[in-house]
Amino acid sequence: MKGGKNHMLALTIANMLISYPHTHLYLTNMKINKLVYFAQVECLRIHRHRLFDEPIQAWECGPVAPSVYAAFKEYGPNRITAPAIIDEHDQTDSSVGLQAVRNVVQRVAALYGPLAAFELVDYLHRDGSAWKAVYESGKNKEITEEAMLRSHDGIDHPDLRRTLAGGVRAVDERFPNVLKLLEDS
Repeated sequence: MKGGKNHMLALTIANMLISYPHTHLYLTNMKINKLVYFAQVECLRIHRHRLFDEPIQAWECGPVAPSVYAAFKEYGPNRITAPAIIDEHDQTDSSVGLQAVRNVVQRVAALYGPLAAFELVDYLHRDGSAWKAVYESGKNKEITEEAMLRSHDGIDHPDLRRTLAGGVRAVDERFPNVLKLLEDS
């Protein structure tokens, strides 16, 4: 299933999410790591190839790509405001092609982007997730491709109606000007 060697970095996927053209993605280090994980899972499920070869580990708050965490740790819990700098020799292509990578990023942004970081953590801690199957306190064990494919991750998706973003959207639909009034006050 792995096919050829990928030259895409997890950090490239993180940068694509940070540069994503929709402003609803309020990205923190915790959230970006979850979205990078879901990009890997979605690519495995859709294209039967890994998006990148870097490991994803099961940390206490969910899946983490250590290179992504390290690149954005200076932000702490705050919003990431700029993509990380990547040496152009370190990344070239993915075995699934650039348009397929963009499609995966777009899908992940749509399916998981509206969730807050704490909602992603809760979702990834559910029964049937790869994180739940792999996690051992203090061990940072790798979430393998096999664990991802055995899990429910990327098969069932969160119900966005039961999220903070879904609640805000419902209020906006029912009372179209209330959020604008609050913003202006």
